Amino acid sequence: MSERPIIITSGEPAGIGPDITLKFSQKALKAHENFAILGCLKTLRDRANLLNLELEFEKLDPEDNLDQMTLEKISVIDFPCSAKVIPGTLDLKNINSLMGQIDHAIALCKSKKASAMVTCPVQKSLISEQKRDFMGHTEYIAKVLKNDNPVMVLASPTMMTALLTTHIPLADVTKMVTKEKIIEVVEVLNSWLEKKFLKRRPKIAVLGLNPHAGESGKLGREEIEVIGPAIDLLRKRGINTEGPLSADTVFNDLAKFDLYLGMYHDQVLPVIKSHFFETIVNITVGIDIIRTSVDHGTALDKAGTHQASEQSLIQAFALAKKLANA
Repeated sequence: MSERPIIITSGEPAGIGPDITLKFSQKALKAHENFAILGCLKTLRDRANLLNLELEFEKLDPEDNLDQMTLEKISVIDFPCSAKVIPGTLDLKNINSLMGQIDHAIALCKSKKASAMVTCPVQKSLISEQKRDFMGHTEYIAKVLKNDNPVMVLASPTMMTALLTTHIPLADVTKMVTKEKIIEVVEVLNSWLEKKFLKRRPKIAVLGLNPHAGESGKLGREEIEVIGPAIDLLRKRGINTEGPLSADTVFNDLAKFDLYLGMYHDQVLPVIKSHFFETIVNITVGIDIIRTSVDHGTALDKAGTHQASEQSLIQAFALAKKLANA
């Protein structure tokens, strides 16, 4: 097989990652998509039986050449779990299998043997018991690749948001909002939008940090002393930015901006998730590989129950393919 496949990590084995991976694979196989799954083959087979999905698998070992893949069966690069997987029940013994998937997917993309990686959800709280510095896929992948400034972007077909700060306590946000970081993140996003989406001078909304964007300094001075000056400098560099804008009104007209940059996690994500939950894709921008992800959690209570929707994974794969071809 000459074309490079897209790699999908099946995520936390006790969650819905295997469920949505299998449902996606059934459709992708019929569409002759070029992909491979990273996960525990036994777990995937057991979950397929539980969900009454008649699927054929071909096993690959991590050291195997991906050229051995066919499009007739679901190719699984096998990372066996150490303990039996019970849907809905987390087990720390299976962390090595999970992290092995992620590390191998990064390595395949970095070596250009795969065109992109798509990740299913993991249980961050469980992984952090063993790897205390694990804050999520975004930060971990950037650390492995030695990329200093990863940017988390969440996109639906009609709305795109990005985060200046990601998975950190709210109490730490203010000290992370700096003029230098805003400039760096906006420049990364602007370049990415131009190259991958062919946007000419994309329009980027930069939100304020405080309620009502500080209300002229009455509710905080970050907008006057940090965010505003950063936007002024970006404009001088020819980047089409507007702000600082108040988060409580900026989303009234979603067609006005190509991307909304929030200062922290819950400033923008509740908006996009409340409107477009099943079609959102999580994208890591500012790293040396293409990585997209579903934008939902492990949903342990739905694992093995037929209730998990694969729509977000379908969108994540489609966007990874688009970015790889851009």
